[in-house]
Order: sequence, then C-alpha cells, then structure tokens
Amino acid sequence: MTSFKNPQQYVNQAEIIMHAGKYIQAFAKKLVLVFSPTAIRQIPREFYRSLEDAGIIYENYEYEGYPTKTAIQALMSFAEIQGADALLVIGGGRMMDLGKAAASLAEIPVITIPSIAATNAAWRSNSILYDETGRHVGKQVNDQGPRLVLVDPKVILKAPARYIGAGIVDALAKWYECQLYVKLYPNDFKIRVEAEVSKTAFEFLSTYGYTVYQQGASSDLQVASQVLDALFGAVGFSGSYAGGKLTSGFAHPFHNVVTRIRSTNQALHGEVVAFGLICQFILEKLPNREIQNRMALFQRFGVKADLAFLGIENEEKLHKISQDLEHFFDQKEVYFKNL
Repeated sequence: MTSFKNPQQYVNQAEIIMHAGKYIQAFAKKLVLVFSPTAIRQIPREFYRSLEDAGIIYENYEYEGYPTKTAIQALMSFAEIQGADALLVIGGGRMMDLGKAAASLAEIPVITIPSIAATNAAWRSNSILYDETGRHVGKQVNDQGPRLVLVDPKVILKAPARYIGAGIVDALAKWYECQLYVKLYPNDFKIRVEAEVSKTAFEFLSTYGYTVYQQGASSDLQVASQVLDALFGAVGFSGSYAGGKLTSGFAHPFHNVVTRIRSTNQALHGEVVAFGLICQFILEKLPNREIQNRMALFQRFGVKADLAFLGIENEEKLHKISQDLEHFFDQKEVYFKNL
C-alpha cells in the first residue's frame, strides 16, 4: 500500500501570525491552544485578536516537557472536555508531537505554527514519543497529518541561531540517509521520489542555509522563506511517502538509541543526528577527506562532533549504543547489512 500524509494547507508568509484567524476559521471555531512557556512569549497580541475577529473561541493549554503517553492522554481528555473542534499547537518538535498525537486520538484536526525550525515536526504526521526523562520510546502513527501549517519567518528567525542550524543539519541528513537506498533498490519508485526531493532540499540548504543561519532576524525574508520551505515542506514531503522499502539510515536510529543512555539532554535532535551521520560515513568507508568535508559543513551550522556534549562520557555507554544499534539493524532490511 502507498499513502501520503501531508498537510491540507501550508502557508509560509512573513507576519502571517498577525492574521492567523482568517486561515484557522476554515477548520475550527473552538480551539485548544497548546503551547510551551517559551514559545508563547514569541506570539504577539495581534495573533489572539485575529482569532477573536474570526469568531474563534479558544482555551489555553500550557505544557513543558516531553510528548509522553501520559501527557498525550491528558491533552486528549482536556480537548474532549472543552468540546474542541481542533488543536492549535505553537512551539517546537515536542509540542508538535504532543499535539498531533492527542488530536489523532481525539479524532479532531491539528493545526501547527512552528516557533523554531529545529525539526520538520510541524509538517510530518507521525509523533515521536519519549518518557518523562527524554528517552525515545517509539512513535505513534497518526491517521492524518496537520490540517493547516502556518509558517511565519519573522517568528522563527527570532529564535537562537542554534535551532535553525540543527534543523538544517537534520534536513541534510534526509539525503545522506536516503541516497544509500538508491544504490540498494535502484528500481524502487518511492525511494527515487524521496531521494530526488531530499537531494533538491540538500542542494538548496547547502547553498543558502548558511546565510540565513548567520544573519537570523536580519536575513532577506524571501531567501529565509525558501530555506524554511526546504526544511519543512520539501523534507517533510519526502518523509510523508509511506509504502515500499524501509529507508532507515544510521543517523536517526543512532539518535533514538543515544536518548536512552545519555546523561544530559542538552543536545538538540539535529546535533545528535549529525554525530550519527559521521558514524554512517565511516561505515560507508568514505575517504577521510570526504568525511572531513562533510563534518566541516555541519560545523558551519554550529554543530560539532562531541561525545561529552551528547552525554556519552565512557566506553560502557558506547558499548550499549553499539549493542542496541546492532539489534535494531538485525531486525530490519537495511543498507548496513549489505556492507
């Protein structure tokens, strides 16, 4: 079976946050507004006024933590008690995954407004799940993706550069991981689509992403908008195509395993993925010069290969990571079993 789970509507426009109500009113009249304390500080008063002008009623739901099964159930129950038509989620990847999962269980639409660009969670349908300490425990396959995604470059570019740097590296990883499977399954249409879209995003982000990362809020808005389109839309689309062969590379499984044993959660998703990519390059037996060039690209976006920063301080943890990864790959039809 083949399926696509993409947003029904995606709009990327500077200051769209000021006029969000006119887009949201087509999908809901009563919302639960889900946000983290950090994200909500970036939202101007005009956003709420636009909801009120559109006749939209809303109840606030503040949450700070990981998208756990308990948190998802609590949000679902709150939405049902409020009689919400939809959930509107503002924030980063954790909030997005929480809101998407709760909306799926409540069988109502979810609308996303990303406040940072550290992942493409605002686009993709599935939710990544964690426990209360930030350890990866799996994913929830949601029936549908976000109904509406509103991207405001001015909001996102106000966040520290570290977030968009990590998000760009995470987007680059999609091509690095996917291109392995073009070699393994050259006649698989799904893989070819994923590869072509992720390659286009990779080339664009490699060329224009650094300027936006470096300039932040002073970036040219047209260029910044296209970088966000590549990060959210293109990479999100390439990952939304379900069916056919699995295209799990090394970096994302590495990230998931690391979250289970690390002693600190200070590293962002893309920063952990970057280290996993370096391991992947070594497994691919790439020339040292090529690996160094790719590491230099990550470093341009502020991402470094540092085990201590990832919370991996000793050989015992490294051994546990290698064991867990070996078990993962033994269960999958993946590229690395053919090396």
